[in-house]
Amino acid sequence: MQWLARICSLPLALLALAAAWLAVAPFTPRIPYWGAGSLISPEYIGPVLLISLAVLAVSAALSFASKANVVPAAVAALAAVASGALLATQVAGAREMGTDVDVAAALSWDGLEKTDRGPDATVAYDTHDGDDLDVDVYEPGAGGSHPVLLYVHGGGWNQMNRRSQAYNMRAMADAGYVVASIDYTLARPGHPTWDTAAREVGCALSWVGSHARDYGGDPGRLFAYGESAGGQLVLNASYDAAAGTLPSDCGGTPAVPRAVYVDSPALDIRHVYSAGDPYAGQGSKDTAVKYLGGTPDDVPERANFVTSANHVTDASQPTMIVRSDHDRLVPPASYDAFRAAAREHGVALTEQVRRHADHASALSAHGVWNQNLLATMQRFFAENGADA
Repeated sequence: MQWLARICSLPLALLALAAAWLAVAPFTPRIPYWGAGSLISPEYIGPVLLISLAVLAVSAALSFASKANVVPAAVAALAAVASGALLATQVAGAREMGTDVDVAAALSWDGLEKTDRGPDATVAYDTHDGDDLDVDVYEPGAGGSHPVLLYVHGGGWNQMNRRSQAYNMRAMADAGYVVASIDYTLARPGHPTWDTAAREVGCALSWVGSHARDYGGDPGRLFAYGESAGGQLVLNASYDAAAGTLPSDCGGTPAVPRAVYVDSPALDIRHVYSAGDPYAGQGSKDTAVKYLGGTPDDVPERANFVTSANHVTDASQPTMIVRSDHDRLVPPASYDAFRAAAREHGVALTEQVRRHADHASALSAHGVWNQNLLATMQRFFAENGADA
């Protein structure tokens, strides 16, 4: 038994250290590199807690046979306390925002791409260089005329796809929405999409206006949602549609969303480019350059075009922003100019801030922050006519 306990001490110590890193990082986000653990743990803190408790139990049991297991037991205890504290903070914060949290569900590892039932239809809404751009449609089970949701995915304008939040798309359909989730052309080196993607979202809004009724939707009760890069795209497109200035890649008149819900939107490309985090900073720079085709200083007109504050008008829709207090990819300061523009034009703007969280921290299907996202999005849309 003693030899087995000694052999187990090293892997248990490594597991305990990994859990401690993930659990403590959200409370110490400013420590270079170490703090980057907060990009992962806020959405998966439930499973981290379970791992911490399991390692603690095994290490404590084996410590009677070998003192080598005392260290992993102590580190796992720290991880358990920190992860439990973060989970409790999330639950309290979500409840303050009006969400009834299912704590047991938050212990799941399931990601947003996983769903028991995929889209009900997939069709091409546009083309780019001869390739189809598809939209997934998720339909509610009941008949009648339903509100419509257009979703534009995130991923730094250069990755992810229309299935990245399949779980949420199905959840919104189950809540009574006809959901349209689109692909758009992704940026890559030498092929910027700062204007291409905007026109494609315009085309998607035109498609929704023309085809929502085919799936039981009411285009007059259209809403929009996107996260990170998709938040920037859908917010700018929605505002331009309301102002009558949105170009459509495929012609037609873009439908106008009644309200827009965005999670961690990349509202100001200059702040994304200059975020400066030692771990993620170079990736932020590369992302911005791929999207724009140059640095913001090299192509200032393009940077101005994609900056959301420059799209705010008196016609802009009610908007809800959910963001994190320690976002290393979209710094909190990047919202300042947008807030000022919203105030100047009388835009109804609501913000929710997740504590001890990093960029887009609602990326696990059953995590506290995704539970809160779905609940607050549905309430926000209902307040703006979804149930009319």
